Amino acid sequence: MDGHRGRLTPTTSLEHFAAKWIRFAIKECGTSRSRADLIQVETALERFGTDGETMAKKVLVLLGTKKGAFILESDAERRSWHLRGPFCETWPMNHVIADSGTGTIYGGGGNEWFGPAVWTSIDLGASWTHSSQGLAYPTGEQPIKTVWSLAPCGGRLYAGVEPAGLFVSDDGGRSWAHVPGLRDHPSRPDWQPGGGGLILHSLVPHPRDEKQIWVGISAGGVFYTADGGETWEARNRGTRADFLPDGQNYPDHGQCVHCLVMAPGISDRLYQQNHCGMYRSDDGGQHWESIEAGLPSSFGFPAAVHPRDPDTLYLVPLNGDVAGALRPGRQGRGVADHGRRQDLDRPTRRPPAGERLYRSSAPSAGYRPLGACGRVFRDDFRHALRQCRRGRHLDVHRSAPALDLLG
Repeated sequence: MDGHRGRLTPTTSLEHFAAKWIRFAIKECGTSRSRADLIQVETALERFGTDGETMAKKVLVLLGTKKGAFILESDAERRSWHLRGPFCETWPMNHVIADSGTGTIYGGGGNEWFGPAVWTSIDLGASWTHSSQGLAYPTGEQPIKTVWSLAPCGGRLYAGVEPAGLFVSDDGGRSWAHVPGLRDHPSRPDWQPGGGGLILHSLVPHPRDEKQIWVGISAGGVFYTADGGETWEARNRGTRADFLPDGQNYPDHGQCVHCLVMAPGISDRLYQQNHCGMYRSDDGGQHWESIEAGLPSSFGFPAAVHPRDPDTLYLVPLNGDVAGALRPGRQGRGVADHGRRQDLDRPTRRPPAGERLYRSSAPSAGYRPLGACGRVFRDDFRHALRQCRRGRHLDVHRSAPALDLLG
C-alpha cells in the first residue's frame, strides 16, 4: 500500500505483508509451530496531518504470543521491519491492541500461574506497566484465568476474560470493575466451555454510542446491551448449534461463537464466524443469515472486515473442528445445509495449497481465495493462522490503508 496515497503495490500487498509478519512471529519471536496459532495481532498507526491530509508515519504490528508481546515496526513504505520484544515479562498474551485516540498500547493475558492482567504502554512499547486490581469475581466463584479481549470505548477500556465475563476500567487499565449484568443473564447456567474454555473473546462497542456493546462467548452466544452493561439480551436467532440434538439446533443461546466483528460505517451490520457456520446480520444481531455458501468449510475462527468497505470480509476456513487446516491431499469437510448437522463424511472440493484465506467483496458475491497467500505462507501459514481452539483475532485497524490484514 502506497503510504501517501493509499495505492496497493505488489511489494506491500496483503499476501506479501501478512507473510512477512508470520515469518517474523515463527522464526524470530521464539513461537513454536505448535503455539503459533495463539498469535493475536492488531495494527497501530502513528499518524500526522499535512495540508489537511493524514498520512502514516509509522506502522506497528502488535503481536501477542505465549512468550509475551512483540512489536514489528516500519515506516510508511513498509519495505523493512524491525522486531522489538519480548515485552510484558514474557507473560502469555492473548490480545494486544492500540487505542487510536491516545496511542496507548494495551495487552491482555495471563494464565492460572500468573493470574490475569492488562499491560499498558504509553510510549509505543518502550516501557510497560500492568495491573490486576479488580480483575476478580466475588469470593466463592471460579477464579479468572486470563484476559482474552480488550476494547476501548468512550474513554473506558473493556476486558473480556475466562471464565466468560466482562470488566471495565475508567482509569486506563490501572483498576477494574466487574460488569455483573452479563453474568446475571438468565442463560448463564447454560454456558459451557468450548475446546479452548469458556471465553469472552469478542468485544464490539458501538462506534458512536458507548452504551451499546456486543460480546461473543464460546460457548454461550452473542449478547447485546443498550445501557452500558446493566442488562443484556441474547442475539442468536438464525445461528445453528449442530452439536445439539436434532430439533434443538437453533436455541436462544448456547451457540459457540468464534469471532464477532462490525462493518465500518454500518453499525447494524455484524459478521460472525461460528463453530457451525458463517453469518451476517443487518439489524445488530437480532437476526442472522448464513453466508457460508462458497466456502470449503463452515468452520473457522478468525474473521476481519475491510476497514472502509462494509461488504468486504476475510475468513480463514478450517477443515472442521478436528482435522485442522485445509491442505492439499486431504478432503474438506462438507458445509452443512441450513438446519442440518454438518455432513462430516461428504467431501467437498479440495482447495489448492494457496486457498487458505478467503475474501468476499459483496453480500451476494460469494468468496474467492487469495491464492498467493498459500504460495508464500506454506507451512508457516498453516500453523500461524490456524488459531485453533483459542486464537480468534484477525483484526484490521480502521484507520489503516485498505488490505492491511493481519491474522
